[in-house]
Amino acid sequence: MGPGQKFAKVVTETIQATASTVFAANFVINLLLAASLNQLWSTIHTQQIIVLMPLFKVNLPGNAAVFFNVLMTVASFDVLPTDNFYDKVLNTTPTLPLTANFEAVGFESMYFLYNMGSLMVLLMVFALLAIISWLFSLCKKVECA
Repeated sequence: MGPGQKFAKVVTETIQATASTVFAANFVINLLLAASLNQLWSTIHTQQIIVLMPLFKVNLPGNAAVFFNVLMTVASFDVLPTDNFYDKVLNTTPTLPLTANFEAVGFESMYFLYNMGSLMVLLMVFALLAIISWLFSLCKKVECA
């Protein structure tokens, strides 16, 4: 066996060992991340269930209602104030909540869009960006003048 063949054999063994190590490390990291992401996902689901608990016929003290109202903002990912936006865009008359329990949770209107908050605005922006992306993909295929 010549020196070139010995070198090739050493390089091949090194590459095999490196690939095996990378594969094993990737497997362990994916296993750990999947477990932690699963736990995070379960926590979000539990939080959203706990936030809607005041909708049941349970008498809650005032401080619990304030706590659930703040927690609802976090659970619904409501980051933008949208009440004035919907008033101007939809031109609707304000309504009262269905019950005091709904008001305690943050569902202060009978209109679905008001209760969705900024999530609906973000979904509309996402749909608009998808349409724009689709139009650009058409322009890439066909020469746009």
